[in-house]
Amino acid sequence: MEAGFQQGPDLYAAGIAGWTSGSGTQGDPQPFVEYGYYRGRHKAIAGVIRAGSQTQAILGYAYGLTEKLQVQGDWQSGSGNSVTLGLGWSVTPNLSFNPALYLPNDKPRKLLGYGVLSWNVVAF
Repeated sequence: MEAGFQQGPDLYAAGIAGWTSGSGTQGDPQPFVEYGYYRGRHKAIAGVIRAGSQTQAILGYAYGLTEKLQVQGDWQSGSGNSVTLGLGWSVTPNLSFNPALYLPNDKPRKLLGYGVLSWNVVAF
């Protein structure tokens, strides 16, 4: 759940992440606030999230190489989180592919890879 607004190149967002219920699983809500600055091909975000008993920093940056391809990186402080570097490719308006590498904050520090294929459906 997230609420936000954008005025000019500035983006403000606040919400709750990681909150689940049903199917026998429950997660604690993780409230967050973020500020983003979107200007041309550059997108930068900084914020904080409350995860368990820790307040963790969030940083992100993306640079649009083309209208459909961007390089991106992000970091979230705290144990169990990582630095991530990857690509965002909008194959079609509804289909995107995000291959990336990540380096965990915890030891042992092993470079790991992953890819996410997303299909977006517009409901409204």
